[in-house]
Amino acid sequence: DGVLALFADSTNAERPGRTQSERAVIPALEEIFEGAQGRIIVSCFSSSVHRIQIILDLAQDFGRNVALLGRSMVRNVEVADSLRELDIPDGLFITPAQARQMDDDRLVLLAAGCQGDPMSAMTRLATDQHKNISVDAGDLVVLSARIIPGNERAISRLISHCYKRGARVIDNSLARIHCSGHGSQEDLRILIEAVRPKFLVPIHGEHRQLYRHREWAATIGIVEPENIIIFENGDVLEFDGEHAAIIDKEPVGRTF
Repeated sequence: DGVLALFADSTNAERPGRTQSERAVIPALEEIFEGAQGRIIVSCFSSSVHRIQIILDLAQDFGRNVALLGRSMVRNVEVADSLRELDIPDGLFITPAQARQMDDDRLVLLAAGCQGDPMSAMTRLATDQHKNISVDAGDLVVLSARIIPGNERAISRLISHCYKRGARVIDNSLARIHCSGHGSQEDLRILIEAVRPKFLVPIHGEHRQLYRHREWAATIGIVEPENIIIFENGDVLEFDGEHAAIIDKEPVGRTF
């Protein structure tokens, strides 16, 4: 019956073309699994269910068990499994405590914290603060994620800690082990043409990406340029069916 407003992700609004499929990462990850002699420690976004499935499939194919590390990773895998969004082979998972008893070439550790968060499982592994396991000499650490702007220093420290402990690190700069989960311009075009909203509200991205999203979307000709609204956290955006306006501002941010 018609969509009043489409709130669309702007993270890749500056990128032409389409975002690649998750299948694009399989060849490089397969090569990593094939060549690894010791433990493989993989860290990816805990919400990336497709990536997690790829890791589980490769572990099964190469005769390795998987231990999940980090609350967000455990929780998301449990939820995805309960919704039948993951296909988990019987006997694949082991506990972190059991992982200490496993031969290194039979083990994959799947850890949360690919952005170097100070209290994450991956950082605790790299700094010998995890209660069960630590990164050790001979380990292969695979950071299957992009660097979120602002996290460069934390991730650099994480990689350095891994090397100090004798591990080798592979990230997206060395192998095609990550593809974006955000739609590029042609993906956004398909969405806008399918939904045909009266208003378009770019969200989720740096401010420059919101503006680039607006500039590019206006060229499609479906949404009137004056109906593409940019607002910031805290702005109150009101629609009356015919018009949209920012009418107020609420305090937002960290609460201590």
